[in-house]
Amino acid sequence: MPPTSDSSPYHGWLFAYDAATFVQKSVYVTTPNGGMGGFWMTGGRCGGGRRAENIFIPSGNGTFDNTKVPVETGDTILKTRQPPNQTLTLLDYFNAPRNSPLLDGNDLDLGSGGVLLVSESTTRLVPEHPGGSGKRGEGLRHQPGPDDD
Repeated sequence: MPPTSDSSPYHGWLFAYDAATFVQKSVYVTTPNGGMGGFWMTGGRCGGGRRAENIFIPSGNGTFDNTKVPVETGDTILKTRQPPNQTLTLLDYFNAPRNSPLLDGNDLDLGSGGVLLVSESTTRLVPEHPGGSGKRGEGLRHQPGPDDD
């Protein structure tokens, strides 16, 4: 029977496989040195960006480090990429650092509701702005910079 509450240790794991051979190509772990940060998204799925290799996925409550390139990415909407025959790379992330301790301490996961990719215009069919909704029922939208794709 699956657990009905958070039970450490656990982490978010994203695996990449070759579509033709099913050989594992890469692994990304949300909290390799910390804890929690699992993917559950209320049964949803990862989002894909303008480039086929882009993957958007939210992580639940867990360790987050506020460094330029964070290693611990709990309570974060992640933008990763896996170019053909290469490893998964963290390209960008959206985290609400000012209230991360509140979210984590009260089990109010940012990543509990999955990712919604929103297009900026009705003429552009490819979504480009990731957003999501956590347990608090509030929608969050990340506004990428000019270098984002």
